[in-house]
Amino acid sequence: MPLILSKVLLSDLPSVHHLSLFADQHSATASLLFPNGPSEASITHLVKQDEKDMRDLSSTSRHVIVRDVPGDDVQGKGEAVSYGLWNFFVGMGKERVGQSEEGGGGDGAYYESWPPDANQEALGVLVEMGRMKREGIMGQENYAFLASLCTAPTHRRLGAASQLVEWGLALADAHLLPSYVESTPGGLPFYLKHGFEKVSTMEIDLRPWGRNHIQEHTILIRPAKHAIIPPDSIVITPFLTNSDFVSFKEIEYAAFRGGNPTPGSLLTEPLALVENSITDSTSHYIKAIQPSTNNIIGYAIWNICSTPSLRSQRLPFPAGTNSGLIDIFFGKLHKAEDEYMEGKPYILIKRLAVLPEWQGKGVGKRLLEWGIEKADKKGLECWANASEAAVGVFKGFGWRQVGPWYTGD
Repeated sequence: MPLILSKVLLSDLPSVHHLSLFADQHSATASLLFPNGPSEASITHLVKQDEKDMRDLSSTSRHVIVRDVPGDDVQGKGEAVSYGLWNFFVGMGKERVGQSEEGGGGDGAYYESWPPDANQEALGVLVEMGRMKREGIMGQENYAFLASLCTAPTHRRLGAASQLVEWGLALADAHLLPSYVESTPGGLPFYLKHGFEKVSTMEIDLRPWGRNHIQEHTILIRPAKHAIIPPDSIVITPFLTNSDFVSFKEIEYAAFRGGNPTPGSLLTEPLALVENSITDSTSHYIKAIQPSTNNIIGYAIWNICSTPSLRSQRLPFPAGTNSGLIDIFFGKLHKAEDEYMEGKPYILIKRLAVLPEWQGKGVGKRLLEWGIEKADKKGLECWANASEAAVGVFKGFGWRQVGPWYTGD
């Protein structure tokens, strides 16, 4: 059965934490942190904390999983068999404090409190040790941090964990960041294989909590790979941080609304996109970057509905918009989409926006090509609700018009 890497949705969090708490529950560290074993109350507690973190525009965390998708799973969801938590500390991003897991460890997602049945004292000491060690090594440098990595015992040595590590390293390379990890002795060969280098060690004395040994962890860093990129090139990437959603809205206002968003809209509208990204399994947000400045200059939302039963969610509109006009205008478009694509798998480009000063320079073309390549590989039709002015652009890529232009009148 294929092992498929995907983002973590809110609906995945219970199974993710069940996996993370029980994957290595008999290890010395796990039995120390949860002396009586983790309970369902522990899982519920951590799920609530992560729900808050995933909705936070200032979050540094990116949650990813690998699913084992059986051939008869028409929804393409499958079972979560491996989980990774990466943090990307770039510019201002507040530190997050999280739990220690197999192989990785230290501070990860933002937890205001630990589960009541956890060993609070031991968790506090271990997290603080990891944080101080990391700050001593990295200082004020921007970097990526693999905070957690765990795999179900039934799926180890099948490449699931490697997918999660390679995903984070690719995002780190896109932002020219070194990657940091704290490894147990058992995980050391795995990280060395992925290009990490030993830089230090950290001794963890477990004797104060009745464990008769000192555990040594190895600190490793994988330097960023600096690709040779022409200064006038454009990089298209699906690797995002939550702060990118603010940039997306700024681009959208500049491209379509001829102005700057208000402070209020820069809070509510990006949050609507974040909510869509963590609840809609079909949504894929793609950004275009100018490498010389690392600025986002365009973005697109593609929905990959790879089975007939999968359909994309409707993007919410912020408070204060004309809901009646929206219902008329977009209602006709959505009805046309549903009628034409009924019973078919397809790929939909839901949104495409490029900064005015970058329009006409191939940015939109590259964002379109990303989805078209996915469609060609999967043998799927592409659908777009294009404006009248953009019809010619889509036809230039081989699209054909299948319905009239709706104005909402």
